[in-house]
Amino acid sequence: MILALVVGLLLAGSIIKGVIGLGMPMIAIPVLTLFIGLPQAVAIVALPVAAANGWQCWQFRKSGRTLPFLSPFLITGSLGLLAGTVFLATAPSTLLEIGLASVVMIYLVLRAMHPDFIMSRGTGRRLAPAIGLGSGLLHGATGISAPIGITYFHSMKLERPEFIFATGAMFLLYASMQVPLLGWAGFLSGTNLIYGLFAIPTSAVGLYIGNRIGRHMNPVLFDRLVLLVLCLTAGLLMWRGLSDIVT
Repeated sequence: MILALVVGLLLAGSIIKGVIGLGMPMIAIPVLTLFIGLPQAVAIVALPVAAANGWQCWQFRKSGRTLPFLSPFLITGSLGLLAGTVFLATAPSTLLEIGLASVVMIYLVLRAMHPDFIMSRGTGRRLAPAIGLGSGLLHGATGISAPIGITYFHSMKLERPEFIFATGAMFLLYASMQVPLLGWAGFLSGTNLIYGLFAIPTSAVGLYIGNRIGRHMNPVLFDRLVLLVLCLTAGLLMWRGLSDIVT
């Protein structure tokens, strides 16, 4: 049952990722957590996420030349991930989830009030180290970095190839670092590893389907889909955090 759930969730997530550059961990991790717990869910998803983002970085590699803010973002993000993975092994993430869901909700409200808002790339570059650090902390602690990273990239109104490369580079770095860290922390057991490897071909199929759809997508629709995913992510994080407090 768990294997079928993993395959189904990652297939759906990878189709969405092929379209807009994100979706796999945000769909798979919250649902898997209900059945097997957060650490095991993070461990299973790490391998297919790394493979999917490696492919998208290669596919949109030319767009990386136009993103000077990405390097400082990734450098501090890697440091944050180290600390966040330790947090995953030693402390609950309830307050972190609620706090970050609130941050994303504030951004969504501001975007609704000011739909034409665009953060300049100069401002984005100055903020990159701090935002990268927060994104890494979140990914290490919960396996999901989108509430910070995607909100940041989306606020600069990147074009689809740039957006997918930026998110792919972020997710690839975090997943590649987290795999050995999860093994060291004892979460990457034989069963979790087998599930993760088995899901890679399924994710490849989903990416292919999603990319075919995304090539013909209107930029306005692309922007709205990213906002929708952010909204769903914030809702899931808030629900999960509040559920932990209630129970």
